[in-house]
Amino acid sequence: MYQTGVLEDFITEVSKVNEEYVVKYSSGEYKGECRYKMLELTGTNKPIRQNPMLLTHCDMGDIIEKLHLKHTLSSEDFHSLSMDIREHSLKRLNEFLSILP
Repeated sequence: MYQTGVLEDFITEVSKVNEEYVVKYSSGEYKGECRYKMLELTGTNKPIRQNPMLLTHCDMGDIIEKLHLKHTLSSEDFHSLSMDIREHSLKRLNEFLSILP
């Protein structure tokens, strides 16, 4: 059975590659990554600028396989796991961005 927080067991690395931010996950031979692009939005009525991150690609097949071997995932677990992957990778990205000069 799947439990939230299991992604903390993986080594994560965040980097900027051209215009994308890449959050890489690894555990031995199992690897995965999520790619984000920063959007620049300006309000139409007020000059408020926002820079949301858009998830453009996510290849976490190996990581999901490793979790399945360890926790025996059911089909119901995949929605929760998908949300966890998005939230965890965005959290790691925001931590990375907060320490940039």
